Amino acid sequence: MKKIFLSLFILVGLTNVSLANQWVVAPPTSPPVIVVEPPAVVVPAPKPLVKTIEWVLTPQVNNVVVPEIRRGIFGRQYIVNKYELITIWVWTPVEVWK
Repeated sequence: MKKIFLSLFILVGLTNVSLANQWVVAPPTSPPVIVVEPPAVVVPAPKPLVKTIEWVLTPQVNNVVVPEIRRGIFGRQYIVNKYELITIWVWTPVEVWK
């Protein structure tokens, strides 16, 4: 039984190899490799930075308590403190290096 399986295995393996329609063959010699070095890049010296002051609009937010008068069910008046945010745009100096 072992001989039969072994002979079938060898027969199938040989027929698959012998009936192949493409064979992979390595080239006998590879062409020489040519390395081309790029030219050196010359970077000019950077200009020195100059400090300037620019004016920029920035928001300034203030928390303000505003009293509000409300009326109750039977006409009684209530004073309720209502918080509001008030934004004021202010010119601010900023140091800029150019």
